[in-house]
Amino acid sequence: GASRTGTQSITEALNILGFSVYNLVGIMQHKHLEDTVAALRDPAAAPVLFEKILENGYTATLDTPMNMLWREQMAHFPNGKVLLSARDSTESWQKSFTWAGDAFAPFSSSRPWNWLADLSPLVGEIGGRVLRMGGGEARQCVAHQEIVRPWWAPWVEYLERQHQTPECVARYYEGLLEDVRAAVPPERLLEYNVKQGWEPICAFLNVSIPEQPFPHANSARELVLAYWFLRAVCWLYPLCLLGPLCCCAVCCRRGLKPKVD
Repeated sequence: GASRTGTQSITEALNILGFSVYNLVGIMQHKHLEDTVAALRDPAAAPVLFEKILENGYTATLDTPMNMLWREQMAHFPNGKVLLSARDSTESWQKSFTWAGDAFAPFSSSRPWNWLADLSPLVGEIGGRVLRMGGGEARQCVAHQEIVRPWWAPWVEYLERQHQTPECVARYYEGLLEDVRAAVPPERLLEYNVKQGWEPICAFLNVSIPEQPFPHANSARELVLAYWFLRAVCWLYPLCLLGPLCCCAVCCRRGLKPKVD
């Protein structure tokens, strides 16, 4: 299912059930960024990524961008099962999706985050696919970026938010649900809402229901914390660079002082 349909909660649930879930964290951890972008651009390149996923011991994939390769995964894993997660309504999903996109915007294309990993090619492919599935230029689907670049703080430059045409984003979500329902055989498909808890997902995967409560992650509070933390780092990161230099300078200066007997 699309991001913001309880995918993080489902990831934690699958981990509890003994599955190893591959998502954006796995892409970064195993340095599969180029392979993922290549798979999004050309379906013929997807098997290379899938084999690397298997080699690293993963047994499931979830969330963006892996959900955009669902057709390729069905072809590569003909006995695999498809979990189609959804929210109560398109409106609630769109609101959550937009808010999460704003919260994590600096991480995709901003200093100092892009010094750790340049996610712009991946983000570009994801955003482009959302707009194309939402109707493309023919339906005036566009994206506008808002960059924070204050003249009085030249070290600050980060992506505050990326606006996408709301109607197009909604059509992407609804189109994804319709496409999966039409293409996946009923015996391989589970339409799922995290509010349903353990029972449907355990029955679908033929595993026992665990004793612990169903996990709930990525709450609104966590998004608010991520929003402010990512932006605070964009403003304050020079202190992290200057701090060690100042300490070294102080230590060196003390070391050069003449000793008094």
